[in-house]
Amino acid sequence: MALEYEKPEPIAEYLGVVTTENMGLSSAKEHDLAIAKIILKVKEALGI
Repeated sequence: MALEYEKPEPIAEYLGVVTTENMGLSSAKEHDLAIAKIILKVKEALGI
């Protein structure tokens, strides 16, 4: 997923779906966005 997107919003949306629908946890949109930004930083650092 991270390889397909350059912006964090679609990744954060996916994380939200996984955590709420698949894991049964509460929604945490700000947290999901923060994690998505970290994922993209790692992607950039690795040069992917």
